[in-house]
Amino acid sequence: MTDLGKAPIQTATLAEIYLKQGFLEKARTVYVGILEDDPTNAEVKQKIQSIDEMLVVEQGGETLSADPQDEEPAVPVSGGSVLDQLNRWLDAIEKRRAHV
Repeated sequence: MTDLGKAPIQTATLAEIYLKQGFLEKARTVYVGILEDDPTNAEVKQKIQSIDEMLVVEQGGETLSADPQDEEPAVPVSGGSVLDQLNRWLDAIEKRRAHV
């Protein structure tokens, strides 16, 4: 029996398609599956962290772990005010959804 929450073929291309369509959680799920197969993949870890930052806005401040083995959640860190960061995230989400 297959796991319905997991894509049958997990590739970075599939994750990017989900991102462009605005399906952040689906893209994150695919990237986490890729990371489970290759835990040293720094590029995938960065992609998950980027998605986590966008999901913070959509989920009202709740953060998700960038590494499925981490006990502490990934916390976005950047310069500038909180309002500036939120506006950058909203701009990024808008740009990604414009490609749908």
